[in-house]
Amino acid sequence: MALDQSSEVRSREAPFDLESFLNAPAPKLFDPDSVVTASEPFDVEEFLRIVRTGRDVTRRAAAE
Repeated sequence: MALDQSSEVRSREAPFDLESFLNAPAPKLFDPDSVVTASEPFDVEEFLRIVRTGRDVTRRAAAE
């Protein structure tokens, strides 16, 4: 699942509804082509950029 496809925020305490997940009309699937990764050797600035990018995408999705 790409972060830009997230459409709802669920509380950690809320029970997971497997039936709804399995029968979703537009399931959220893992897309390996849209995964953001850090390169080796590990670069702290690159890591922070990745985290900030994910946060920005999540905030935009929540605002829609």
